[in-house]
Amino acid sequence: MKNFFQIIFVVLCACLLFSCTKEYDEHFYGQRNIEGRENVGSGDFASAGEIISFPRKGGEDFLISAIESAKNRVWVEIYTFTKNEKIFQALLEAKNRGVDVQVLLEGNVYGTPAINNQARKFLRENHISVKYTDNNRYVFTHAKFWLIDEDYYISTGNWTRSFFTKNREYIYRGSDESTRKFLEKIFQVDFAHKGFSQLSEIPPQIVMSPINSRHQIEKFINETNDEILIYVQTVTDPHIINLLQKLDNNGKKVIVCTADNEGNRAVFETSGLDWILATEPYLHAKIMLRDDGKIFLGSENFTTNSLDNNREMGILLENRLDIYQKIHEDFRKHCGS
Repeated sequence: MKNFFQIIFVVLCACLLFSCTKEYDEHFYGQRNIEGRENVGSGDFASAGEIISFPRKGGEDFLISAIESAKNRVWVEIYTFTKNEKIFQALLEAKNRGVDVQVLLEGNVYGTPAINNQARKFLRENHISVKYTDNNRYVFTHAKFWLIDEDYYISTGNWTRSFFTKNREYIYRGSDESTRKFLEKIFQVDFAHKGFSQLSEIPPQIVMSPINSRHQIEKFINETNDEILIYVQTVTDPHIINLLQKLDNNGKKVIVCTADNEGNRAVFETSGLDWILATEPYLHAKIMLRDDGKIFLGSENFTTNSLDNNREMGILLENRLDIYQKIHEDFRKHCGS
């Protein structure tokens, strides 16, 4: 009889624990999609990688470590790569041990068109394959992604001192085959200065300008249940602002937090939205959080040029309470909301 009551007690405790866990999960994510949230994507979102946030102690150390451990390849497509002797040396050592190192840089960075010249000069002098991007095809190649062996990295920031030590930035590191193979294809196409327009070949978790960024980002906004947080450097595209205003007018909670720059200041006061101009650290991230746990992370600012004319790269994430909580806490501290 004693054993019987012990069994009943254990069963009741287990039921209570499950009920509390489910209640917390529903409170955090909303009522939809409660089951099966253990790093398994729906097919339209990625889920199994990790996030690296900035600014951080050690700055570029994580990147140097990854390059130093590379056995087969380091392929980099990035808007800005400023002088950094430690990264330069890591790339050179990788090349010298037989790793395939290729770097694609923007050749006409807005406001500072020669900023990548030092990196290009170092790479060329050391016989590392490097090119400037095709500015006849895109206004800017503003994408920030790289592949190291079987891992891929999609970033909100560039390889600059500000990225590693001063800015609010995020990198998503993953290894799922669908995303990795697509990024391989795009890198090869862009490095060869060729075009890519096959919308049907883009995995559903990918957000890429100029082909599908606008569609993916507008869809993400329109599918908001109750709350959406916009944590993006610059938001000036009229249609995006209009969609956010419609959500707000329909009683949804919309909070916009951007960098305090000229473009944002020109629109935030007249938008009627709950809009915060963040100060330190400088907000260079491009993130959206929805209350159902969905996340967007990428290189895309919410400007017309970024969505329609640049080469940009982003990714949609789900089923990652840890990533959601981390970014949500950063948002709360940074934007005071």
